Formats: sequence, C-alpha cells, structure tokens
Amino acid sequence: MKDDKDLFETQMKQTRDIVEVSPAKNLVESKAEHPDQHPVDVPTPGATTEAAEDSYPLSPLQQGILFYSLQAGELGVYIEQMILSLHEALNVTAFIQSWQELVARHPILRTAFQWTNLHQPLQLVYGQVEIPLEQQDWRDLSATEQEDRFQTYLRADCKRGFDLTQPPLMRLALFRLAEADYRCLWTFHHALL
Repeated sequence: MKDDKDLFETQMKQTRDIVEVSPAKNLVESKAEHPDQHPVDVPTPGATTEAAEDSYPLSPLQQGILFYSLQAGELGVYIEQMILSLHEALNVTAFIQSWQELVARHPILRTAFQWTNLHQPLQLVYGQVEIPLEQQDWRDLSATEQEDRFQTYLRADCKRGFDLTQPPLMRLALFRLAEADYRCLWTFHHALL
C-alpha cells in the first residue's frame, strides 16, 4: 500500500514539475484565484479573438487533450487520420463543395483554441474557414508505388501537426489512383472530435 502511495506522490510531483515549465501551465490556473470571473469574461490582452464569432470554455476532455498536446512539444500528438476509399468517378468540385458546406454547418469544424493571457483556455469559432486541400494524381504509378507513397504521406502528414490557434484544425488530401478510384485523407486534431 505504501508503494502505491509513494508512486502516486512521485507521479503527482512530476506532473506539477512539468506544468511549471510547460507552455501549457496557463491551462491549470486555479479558479480560486479569479472566483468572480467567468472564463469568457476574462480580459484577453494580446489574445487574438477579434476574428472569432463566438467562444466557449473547453470541456474537461478538450482541456486535457490541449494540455498534453502542448506538453508533448512534438508534432503528431493527438492527430487523427481518416481514410476514405471512393471507388467511383468523382466529381471533385462537388466533393470539395460538400466538405465546405459541412464546415459551414458545424461550428466545431471552424474552431481553434486560445490559451495565452487567459485564466482558462477557450475554443474560438470563426465565421468562414477554407479547408486546405491537396490533390495528387497517381494514376501513372503501380499499386505498390501508390501504397508506398501513401504510407510515406501518412507519416509526414501526421508529423505536420496543426497550429492550434489557427482554424481549421483539419485538412484534406485527395489522391487519384485510377479513372474511377480515389482515396481521401481527412486529418484533424482530436481536440475537435
């Protein structure tokens, strides 16, 4: 029992040490220091909230994801990749427009985060956001070459990460493999979904 308690205390001390030197230390400031202020009402000198149309406090899960993303200091943490196989002749223009309509309809897809100079981090919702889209035509490559390039692309894309203060925290890549065969990669930060 004593060993469990010692282990717990050691882990708590290490966590406190990390918070003290981490750029994420603003995420754990005590509410007791500002009990009369709601996070949205906190003055934000230097915060870039002007272009946002709305703001919300982060959920506890989002706070944890943001904290650990900042603490890790390495790219690729909490980056999600969804691969869509489209075995059809794709109308690329309509496909892109449908994604833009999806982003316009769902505020979380137009969200970025702000924590600098705040007592509690906020998610900022922006009015209009363009989804970054990269298109590649690999029809002239063999299936093996396509797969090798795709795996290389996946690793590089994950390491690119996101600037969590700039929307959107998602991007698309569309790979044409044959006349009626596409692969779409949807990459997003897990703090969104």
